[in-house]
Amino acid sequence: MTCVLAAVGATTAENRARDRQDLVRLLDWDAWGRLLLVIDFTRDRLGEKRLHIADVYGDGHDIVLPVDAMTWHAAVAAAQRYRDEAAHPPHRVPSPENGIQRVCVTADGMTEIAETVLRGHVLRMRGGDHTTSDGCFDPMDGMALTLRTLAVQAVPPCAKLDLSGAIRQIQRCMALSGDKMVAADVSNRLEPFLGQACYRADQTATFAPLFAPDATMAIDGRPPVSGSSVVKAWAGFVCERQDHFSLSGIDAAADEATVHGSVMTTRIDNTAAGRRGIFHAFADYSQHWTRGPDGQFRLAAWIVGAFSPETEEKSE
Repeated sequence: MTCVLAAVGATTAENRARDRQDLVRLLDWDAWGRLLLVIDFTRDRLGEKRLHIADVYGDGHDIVLPVDAMTWHAAVAAAQRYRDEAAHPPHRVPSPENGIQRVCVTADGMTEIAETVLRGHVLRMRGGDHTTSDGCFDPMDGMALTLRTLAVQAVPPCAKLDLSGAIRQIQRCMALSGDKMVAADVSNRLEPFLGQACYRADQTATFAPLFAPDATMAIDGRPPVSGSSVVKAWAGFVCERQDHFSLSGIDAAADEATVHGSVMTTRIDNTAAGRRGIFHAFADYSQHWTRGPDGQFRLAAWIVGAFSPETEEKSE
């Protein structure tokens, strides 16, 4: 735990206690052991309350800001509810049906650890430590959900993002810079272009309103296209080789924004050795978004750079 916290620039709960600070902390890992979130709600010896969301990717995009007393007390209450429910968990064993006892099984679940420092006492809690006998109720789930929600609500650009789940909102929020409220607007507009973006021909018309009338697109050395040809060119490109688009950052000003990201192509084919292989190629892309007369942002220019040579995906 000490090494994990040091890697994201956070101090240990024991150090917080020595400094006479109060702390409510949540750490989340995904099912593959990758660190997703480190959220700290703190109150120092002078009573100042802060939220610190660490940038677990090491890019220096930490979110640090003061929070009000209501947010701090809600975080403390979530920790206190965990302790109460851990001591007296609801007993939710379902009745047997046809002689078969049902149980709850979690596959590829997250790992959650929480730490609190309250009145100088350090308490460390892990998801799964306290569950009902059927495994269907874990008080850590409620505590973690509350802390993530409080963190999102405390950061206006994060709360503005139309994404499902507080973890996704916080991760996307880390990618916003400049005027972050404007960047959040652009993020909401560009979401349909992210991920596996291949759509049927009859679906592409719904994306036309996201492009500016005079939009331009240039793809890996191909002749650039503009205007009404852009939607067709984009739709054809994204379906060529199972393109997958990811986002690196959005830098926004009042009426424009620049988006940076990468695109990965995937091809499945036989290797020289005669076995099936998965091959990827990568390219960087940039987008320029501008605000139209109606106040909506639209994609004005999209440039996809040169693709790398294909490499075979390594098997685990």
